[in-house]
Amino acid sequence: MINFKPYKSKFEYDVAKLMEEQGLEFEYEPKQIKYILPIRSGCCSNCGSYDVGKRSIYTPDFFIPMLGLWVETKGKWDSQGRSKIASVLDSENELTHKNFRMLFMYDNWITKNKREKYTDWCNKRNIISGVGTALPKEWLK
Repeated sequence: MINFKPYKSKFEYDVAKLMEEQGLEFEYEPKQIKYILPIRSGCCSNCGSYDVGKRSIYTPDFFIPMLGLWVETKGKWDSQGRSKIASVLDSENELTHKNFRMLFMYDNWITKNKREKYTDWCNKRNIISGVGTALPKEWLK
């Protein structure tokens, strides 16, 4: 097995290598971001509210300081991962729709009937996304 440390996948490694080749300074997993993950069918035992969640921590893959940009890279992206990203961006923290990007290895289908891909899901939620190992040029402006 090939070791890509400190990266968790070959895709993360390839993205980092390309950013280095482009002379783009970045930090890898520099910070943990707190967010609230909603709990479906949950109920607060103190007040009875059904609008409940649990405190969670999310660690974005890359931060590009000169752009103030956070980038999350994904190969496979399941429904749990999509829910997490939606919750992170809905929570009050430093990640916003303006400074956060999703970069996918492939633009895979989410649904079996082939009606929605990863980038379609992002577009519906105003999350800027791209596909491939290179950051899209428009992100670097």
